[in-house]
Amino acid sequence: MRPRPLIVLFACAALAAWVSAQPGAGPTAAELRQMLRANRDLYDDLAQSALAMAKRNTSLDRVDECRRVADRLAREVRVAVDAKDADRLAEVTDHLHAVTHDGLAPNLADAHQDIHPHSPDSPRLREVHQSAYDSLTRAANTVPTDGDLATHKRAQAAREKLAAAAARIGPPPAEK
Repeated sequence: MRPRPLIVLFACAALAAWVSAQPGAGPTAAELRQMLRANRDLYDDLAQSALAMAKRNTSLDRVDECRRVADRLAREVRVAVDAKDADRLAEVTDHLHAVTHDGLAPNLADAHQDIHPHSPDSPRLREVHQSAYDSLTRAANTVPTDGDLATHKRAQAAREKLAAAAARIGPPPAEK
């Protein structure tokens, strides 16, 4: 191996270590430990859902698994709101928005394309779609519009992202 890439790699590692040691550069060890403790169950649930998603063969099963993940994250939104923790609210909302954008919405569109209105799976699709929409809407409405948390910019942004996530999937189409 040539020495120049090693020198560049070492310089980047040293710079990263120096930046992370600067005050205010990131969370402290105690804060990291607290975040890990707060997220431990969530990480476990998300890992289990990822494994379950890999086993799903139909678009309806995949959208249902995405809905379960979205429901879990929506519960975390409510916990963050109850704790008046704007940073946690923003973190969980970002994850919920990503799940909606990258998982729930595309799989829902696939399921609606794959399942015809008179199919035996149509009622289940409608139920899963309605449940996902309701969960996202409730999560958005959980973020207060007045009070201390409502004045925090990260909480305001979270409310907007949650409303956008609900609007992205919208309610199920009317039955024909």
